[in-house]
Amino acid sequence: MPVANNYSTYVDVNREHAVWNVFAAPEFSTDPINWCFPIAGCVAYRGYFNEASALNYATQLEDEGFDVYTGGVDAYSTLGWFDDSLLSTVISRTNYNWLD
Repeated sequence: MPVANNYSTYVDVNREHAVWNVFAAPEFSTDPINWCFPIAGCVAYRGYFNEASALNYATQLEDEGFDVYTGGVDAYSTLGWFDDSLLSTVISRTNYNWLD
């Protein structure tokens, strides 16, 4: 599978995760809230490059009565819009289930 210029550069992001995603659903429901964005379309999460911003938004959703999960994500892709770099968060991962 061709990767063009993807992963030909390295970036140390100096943090534990590349992005933080916030997932939410109405209480007692497994149907997630979807957020829609121009170009990217609709997804069942909101992504943040700043952990504090993600946690702040998660708190707002909890205050509105939603069940919320916030999790760090180690990899990030622009899905071909730009040349993606290899991130330090991927290289430094300590839990590689595929190595077991």
